[in-house]
Amino acid sequence: MGSLLSPVPVVYYSSAVASTNLATFTTEDNLMKGMPLLKLPDLGQVLGKLGDQTSTMKLRGLGQAGAVSATTPTFTYSLRALTSSTWSAGGVLLGASTACTCVSGITLGVVQFDIDIWLRTGPVPGTPTITVVTGGTISGSAFSSLNTIPAAGTAPTSTTLDVTQQYYLFLSAACSASNAANLTNLQGLKLYVES
Repeated sequence: MGSLLSPVPVVYYSSAVASTNLATFTTEDNLMKGMPLLKLPDLGQVLGKLGDQTSTMKLRGLGQAGAVSATTPTFTYSLRALTSSTWSAGGVLLGASTACTCVSGITLGVVQFDIDIWLRTGPVPGTPTITVVTGGTISGSAFSSLNTIPAAGTAPTSTTLDVTQQYYLFLSAACSASNAANLTNLQGLKLYVES
């Protein structure tokens, strides 16, 4: 339960629609295929609700990854903010993960995403842009170690977004080896916003 001194996270987006499996691919592709669009809230309003002019959104996801054979493919996950409702490997890259190495022989192991999106500043004087910092963990039984966005040894991604634009959030994935057995998907996704 929140108080006047602590913001309360509110579920802004929730989908239990399973995405289409990504398999037989190497280049970055939309991990949210088949899921409802994740339209970000008005960033200016989110910032304006908090007296200190900072706010956080949290993206939580549950998915699967793995390979049927004894191979150990890697998956690299990315988080993008696009002004288009159609996915592309463009827009604003909010972060990319380490190469997440699958456990040998794991078929459809669990993948959990826990990513923070910090709205760090109000609009910069003379421009409608805000600074956004992103980072978090990717874990689960599918992988041989804990993985992060951004990669270890890399500072959290700091970029700018335009508060006058409507953004859509997309998770995407790339795979190290194209094989029908090397697949990843999402089983559910939630976005929490401080209020």
